[in-house]
Amino acid sequence: MRKFALHARPASTRSALVAVAAAGLLAAAPAAAGAAGWVDGPKFNVAAPAAGVDFSAAPDGSSTAAWSGIDIRDTSAPGLVGIQHAAANGTLGQTQTLGTAAPDTLQTDVASGASGASAVVWAGVATNSDPVKLALLRPDGSVVGTYTVADDLRAGVPTVAVDGGGNALVAWIGYDADADEQVAKLRRVTATGALGRTLTLGPAAISSFALSLSLAVIPSGTGWVTWNDGTVDSLARITPSGELDASDALPSPGASAFAALASNDGGAVLTRLEIGSGGPSSARVAGLRLPTSGALFGAGFQSAELTSVGGTLPPTGKPALAADGTVTFAWTGGELTDPTTAHLNVSYTRFPPGATFASVQQLPASGSAMGEMLPFVSPVAGGGTLLSWLRVDNIITPIVDTTMIAADGTLGPVLSTGLSASFVSGGVTPTFDHVLMPYGTNEGALLGVSNQLIPGLGSLTVKRLDVVAPQLSATIPAGGVTGQPLTFSAAVSDGSVWWDFGDDSGSRRAVVNHTYGTPGTYAISVTATDAAGNATTRSGQLTIAAPATPPTPGARRTAAGLKLTSAVRSGGDVTIAGTIASTASGRVGLVYAQKNGRRTLSASTSARIAKGRFSVKLKLSKALAKTFRLKPTVTASYAGSATLDAARTVRTVTLRRAARRSARRSGKKKR
Repeated sequence: MRKFALHARPASTRSALVAVAAAGLLAAAPAAAGAAGWVDGPKFNVAAPAAGVDFSAAPDGSSTAAWSGIDIRDTSAPGLVGIQHAAANGTLGQTQTLGTAAPDTLQTDVASGASGASAVVWAGVATNSDPVKLALLRPDGSVVGTYTVADDLRAGVPTVAVDGGGNALVAWIGYDADADEQVAKLRRVTATGALGRTLTLGPAAISSFALSLSLAVIPSGTGWVTWNDGTVDSLARITPSGELDASDALPSPGASAFAALASNDGGAVLTRLEIGSGGPSSARVAGLRLPTSGALFGAGFQSAELTSVGGTLPPTGKPALAADGTVTFAWTGGELTDPTTAHLNVSYTRFPPGATFASVQQLPASGSAMGEMLPFVSPVAGGGTLLSWLRVDNIITPIVDTTMIAADGTLGPVLSTGLSASFVSGGVTPTFDHVLMPYGTNEGALLGVSNQLIPGLGSLTVKRLDVVAPQLSATIPAGGVTGQPLTFSAAVSDGSVWWDFGDDSGSRRAVVNHTYGTPGTYAISVTATDAAGNATTRSGQLTIAAPATPPTPGARRTAAGLKLTSAVRSGGDVTIAGTIASTASGRVGLVYAQKNGRRTLSASTSARIAKGRFSVKLKLSKALAKTFRLKPTVTASYAGSATLDAARTVRTVTLRRAARRSARRSGKKKR
């Protein structure tokens, strides 16, 4: 990962934002620049108090969190590095302690590979050395082992990347052979813990807002690393066995800053800012496609001039490289010259495969007091890109918003996570690229949000972008006759169910009986909707016929004499009684119906006929029990017999006081 460090807490909200931006420009030289929804992800048990929280996710949706637990009473004490793994379904493994972290470098760095294996690196503690520590994790989260990769960490945070076989590439800033010059170094560690040869890449520099290292690897094992010597960015390509394949300084027509790498299954890309003679306001996004063999540098591309006027905050995270080769890069821009009017915006640019030039796009303004800042991008399945950022009404608790950029470049609606993120602290220093941590998965995305407002009180909240509709199966009867209860059943993987019976009535029960009073063909549908708003619908139709009992030859049918003598509702109970011809037998179908706005809610039952009479008590669902404003009705249906005609009658239900009081109480609770 890229490392940007914030070393001071500004005094006020607006001046803080301007001071942060100004510090970035000074330290790094002129650096310019369906339905779906977020639901809760794994709830990692990050130690409290903690610092240096990091998070990564694999394509299968499994994820790993790492942190340094600290003693806020003794800031000179080493931190305890902890990890926890979450399976793709969110099931958490046990928290595990890996070792101690240097008290002045508590940040961890965690990466996941295509297989679900992951790795964590940190600055360790040892007598007379400054170790680079590494832990390897299997796809199930179990620890392979903990290793000392090097003992010469000069400064900053080591970084790690994991290939498809679980092998790790670790990069850090160390010392040369004479221990008098800072150099970038790299070492490969196999999935079983075998340490490869340490590669010395070239002179390297570290400053507060400068990029230390960026690292990327593809599943087959080829890797790339960038570093900066204080003036020039350089790139090296690493073979799958961990040897140096090629290395060179990056070609640049002018000053550049913030080189960063991203990879997909087939290759990698490098992006950076190139500064023109006009300073930050004339900067461009420039990049190179990186082949896996042959020439070190592939085709180049650049954007139109950035629209920033007063400068930009440093870019955050890495570029996003989609499976089809589309590159997306985002940054913070805006007017920063006056603390009383500071307003920021998020811009981005996209380079489709083969493109050498792209325009600059700006997110629509949200209307927040201070605008939008610190964007992060990640490729997602299907060729799109997840863009996340902070909406700043105040610098203390900015809101995390997201949107999806489709494969064709279409910008989707803003999806708010409902979370806030803080990154201004004193004592314990967070890094900009650990504020938001988005990762595309095979079925959506995971987004880690860290908070480090109070020194030593770091936290991690993970949200899952749910883009998968619920699985739904349904059983719909083929048909029936009037007055006959029919059973409808649905099974859903998650979410709620709504049945539409096609006769202006419905039900939220998964399994429900329903009676039709009129012959005809009805369109039936059942819809399952999950917490993110994704929906699945199953449809069908059924035909309801009138009873077809033939009369006795030579005999005449007579009227059934069906009457409803009583229909009284008290609370959630409806007592129904009636009479019919004394020769009648079988059952009478009964349907209670109640208007609720434009819908009609209903409940059905039947009553056995005994000596010309029938009665039953119907218990209403909670939804029906709360509904009382319009008068309900009861419809009675008799299918007929060999001697009696079919019959149907309707009666308005009498509401007793108990029913009205109960409904009023329900209404008050609802309000």
